[in-house]
Amino acid sequence: MTLNSLKPEPDYTEEELQALIGKRLLVGITHYNSENTVVSLEQFHGVISRIGLNEGIVIKLNGLSEERTIPPDFSCLEMARPGQYRLTNSGEVVEDPDYIATWNVYPKGYKG
Repeated sequence: MTLNSLKPEPDYTEEELQALIGKRLLVGITHYNSENTVVSLEQFHGVISRIGLNEGIVIKLNGLSEERTIPPDFSCLEMARPGQYRLTNSGEVVEDPDYIATWNVYPKGYKG
């Protein structure tokens, strides 16, 4: 499954979506090749700045003016347990995010 092929969850009300704005989100994206081998890992975090079923979940990255967008598949969001999360690539420690989103990304046409 690729990030672009995900469909939004239709069961969320506008109020529920708006309640996510301002929440801290930690995102992990693992990229695989056609042999099901990990080729890269992305991790980033920040505050959800806006949400739209067409635009997706927009995250203002921590300490930067840059934004990243993930698809509006809200089933991938889970409440984070309190504590510290160390980012694998940078070693940065994220303390007490509100939510975590994890994704596994495979090449187009992957038959797993």
